This record gives sequence, C-alpha cells and structure tokens, in this order.
Amino acid sequence: MKNNKIIHAIIFDLSGTLIDFGSLATLKTMKKVFKSKGIIINNEIIKKDMGIKKKYHIQKILSNPLVKNKWFKKYKKPINNSQLFNLFISFDKELPKIVKKNLNLIPNVKNIFKILKKNNIKIGATTGYPKKITKIILSYLKKNKLDLDYCVSEDEVKKGRPNPDMCIKNLKNLKINNPKKCLKIDDSISGILEGKKAKMLTAGLISTGIQMGLSNNVFKKKDKKKLKNKIYKIKKDFKSVDTDIIIDDLYKLQAILKKDFGIY
Repeated sequence: MKNNKIIHAIIFDLSGTLIDFGSLATLKTMKKVFKSKGIIINNEIIKKDMGIKKKYHIQKILSNPLVKNKWFKKYKKPINNSQLFNLFISFDKELPKIVKKNLNLIPNVKNIFKILKKNNIKIGATTGYPKKITKIILSYLKKNKLDLDYCVSEDEVKKGRPNPDMCIKNLKNLKINNPKKCLKIDDSISGILEGKKAKMLTAGLISTGIQMGLSNNVFKKKDKKKLKNKIYKIKKDFKSVDTDIIIDDLYKLQAILKKDFGIY
C-alpha cells in the first residue's frame, strides 16, 4: 500500500528499539562508573530515569536515597561538585566503548524499515544519547542498509526528554504538519512522554528495551512465570502514562501496522 493517509512518519528511539537488545549500554556504563567509585547500584535504580540526558540521569541516580546513603557511608560526606564532574567525565569516556560492544540489531527492524520505505513513510529518531554517540549508532545502521530520514540527539535541543523538543524538531525537518499522523515508538517512559507532549500517537515496546533490560539470549531463557509477571508490570507502567499502543516487539509492530493502519 502506497501513500498511507493515517501515518506519515514514525519516530523511533535508538537503543532498545532499533539497536542494543535490552538497552544495555547505558546500564552497563552506569554500573561500571559507579562501581569504580566504590558504589554498587542495581538495574532498577538506573532504569527509573532511562532516556533522559545522561548528565541529568547521573544526578537522578545520586538523588536516590539508597545511593545517597552508600555515597555518604563511603566518603563520610555528600558528593561535591568535583566528584560529580569526575563521574560525568568517567561516564563520557566509557560510554562509546560500551555502546560499540552492544551494537546489535533489534529483531525484525530490517523488515520494518523495508515496509515503511515501500509505503513512503518517513523514518525519524530521537535519543537520550549525545551526538557523538548517535554518530556511532547511525554508522552501524547505515552499514546494515538502514537509513533514517532524520535523527535528533539530546544535545541538539534546549530541553531533552521528557520534553517534546526532539520530536518537534523531527516533525519540522520531516515536514510533518500534523503530529497526530506521526507514531512515536520507544522502550522508555521518558520517550513515551516526549511523544505524548508532542501530541503524537505513542507505542511502548516491551521485550527488547530498558523496561525488560535483558540481552536477547537471557530473555529467551528467562523463566516463563517470571517473564509473564515482568511483562505485566511493564504494561502497567506504559498504561500509567497513557501509551496509545503497547507492543511486545517489532514483529508485533509489523502486525499492528498492517491490521490497524493498512501498512504492509
């Protein structure tokens, strides 16, 4: 079907949506950087604010009562500006290396792109990564013959997620006048909120993103009962921010595009 009249563009997140099954690069980097300072943090603390600017994400983690207590116990005083700056520097140094190690395509992404290109639907993206990291990811996508029409990084706008600035910049550059004819797909709550605030349709991705936070191999081997409980919680979290569509993976996205939008 050509020239679809319902959706004119789809704006994807990058990590956990197009690449990096489980959105593990940021998780691994945060844990490594904090561990280097003698602070052990769990995945749930990191996951809570995934998708936002990494500098603010680090500050959010440090504001967690458990982390604050661990820091005080270790250093006998709250974190100072010099220590905070060193955390930022360490994170920026480690992130590119770990992103490169976690470059893998989310299953069915090639087929999704093929369908969208066939139907003349523009493909945009937003990301909580800075531009220097986005370049690494875009280069990897291009090597796999996956070309975006436009992409915005968090350091290319005044306000990152959950503000709508990156989505709005996509709309402007893709020449989409009506945001309601655009679908924002993301695995993070902050990414869904940016889409909602931009007045776009939103789709929350369950299995491949940060809410699940598992590699493809670990996900496949996870106990079915535990997996069912986790999926229930993720759906509940997406529903709490009024996500329009909640999908398991990009195979389910393909089915939804055909069934609900006539795109195939």
